[in-house]
Amino acid sequence: MGVKSGPRIAKDSLLIYLDASVSRSYSGSGNTWLDLSGNNNHGYLVNTPTFNSSEAASNFSFNGTDEYIDISTSPNTFSYNRSSFTVIGWTRYSSLPNPNWTGVILAKWNIGSSQNNEFILNTADNARVFGFSVDYDDSLSWNDAPNDTALTTTTYTTNTWYHVCGTFNNGVLSIYLNGILENSVTSAYTTVRTDNTAYLRSSLFNNNIYSTGQRAMIQMYNRALTAQEILQNYNATKRRYGL
Repeated sequence: MGVKSGPRIAKDSLLIYLDASVSRSYSGSGNTWLDLSGNNNHGYLVNTPTFNSSEAASNFSFNGTDEYIDISTSPNTFSYNRSSFTVIGWTRYSSLPNPNWTGVILAKWNIGSSQNNEFILNTADNARVFGFSVDYDDSLSWNDAPNDTALTTTTYTTNTWYHVCGTFNNGVLSIYLNGILENSVTSAYTTVRTDNTAYLRSSLFNNNIYSTGQRAMIQMYNRALTAQEILQNYNATKRRYGL
């Protein structure tokens, strides 16, 4: 179900804003999910994920086989502040991701160590928690380095919508769930590595690891949002998701 305008979210330094419930972002047909931030970081719907408009929060459903969203058509075409940024997504899983870590909300990530990674917001390689990982020196295999990954303390359940947010701010890596800070870790590194091979995508990383579940909104900011702003974004949109 489309709405006429977007919610009152934080707008300063908004880099990507894809919202399936806003008709200006997705009209209900076609393969382009338009970026409302004004930066033309559009999402391209690959292999036709199912658009669900019958719910209060419109969303895209992914089959875990070949469907995903491509935001950067080339690894070199997307730039962001690697010292301070925020990644947010509204996500739901009809069944548990299998393996656990395949529930990708947004990633610029290949796989494993020495594989040209930058960041990933996903269901983590632990039972039913979300994780936000960054790679500083190309040594990280997801969730194996305590200073490179922040994990939620709350476990997720199926058929429930979650507002998942990761921030990186000069070495401090934090993860929020439904507007509340759940965990922060501090690294000796203050900047995420620069890679020229990892695409920016949702529901896919490493070219062959696909996600199931639903994505309703994806946002990225060119700075670390404050805790107050993250709660503001959650409160502005939570009613759509029955929260």
